[in-house]
Amino acid sequence: MKKLTKHQRHYRKRKKASKRDFKKVLREDGKTGVQVTKKQLCVRVNEEAFLRLQKEAETRQITKQDMLTWMILKGLPAQSQGCRGMGTTGYSWPDHLLNSKDISKKNKGSTGIKQLNLAITSTAWKKLHCFSNAIGLSKARIVQDLILNYTFCSPKELEKQKQYRKKSRERYDFSPRIPPTQEEIKAFYQALHKKMEEREQRLDQMMEAVKEDYEGRLSESEQDDS
Repeated sequence: MKKLTKHQRHYRKRKKASKRDFKKVLREDGKTGVQVTKKQLCVRVNEEAFLRLQKEAETRQITKQDMLTWMILKGLPAQSQGCRGMGTTGYSWPDHLLNSKDISKKNKGSTGIKQLNLAITSTAWKKLHCFSNAIGLSKARIVQDLILNYTFCSPKELEKQKQYRKKSRERYDFSPRIPPTQEEIKAFYQALHKKMEEREQRLDQMMEAVKEDYEGRLSESEQDDS
């Protein structure tokens, strides 16, 4: 069997990982986290679409692959079924759209002069693939039209969303909490123990009162019988 080169092994590893939407990774703090996988997308678009993607990415100081991922995830209709699964399970995609190979598609009128060879997220790739099969248009045509016609939020709308997220965090108190000190933990358990003792005392008093009431009624009943 022919020995694979370093690049071939890396390619096979990435191809295998791209079949899942998420993978487990080791974080800097030593804990295990979940990271979205990447899948290569290679399409040709016209120069206008290529320049707009490059301009919007530079404006937001992100890579072109991240910019295209954003456009696909936010600009195309939902294709996944239900909510994302736990851990690396990812989303559930329609099998007849994700794995179909017999769907005829319409291409652009002419071949684009600029090639986009970008590693977008697996979630974005599958969404684009399913949408392409659903409407019968090629990925290149969809990507080109999406880039040219994508509408970004205005500064006013972005500020409105920012204020909404800020109010939501304040309402539900999503700010990170400071771990309690040993003194605070000790004081908490002392207060808890005190409350439990007080509760037991109240229960004892209540049971004693019920017992006295029962014995009193029993004595009255015996006197009536005599």
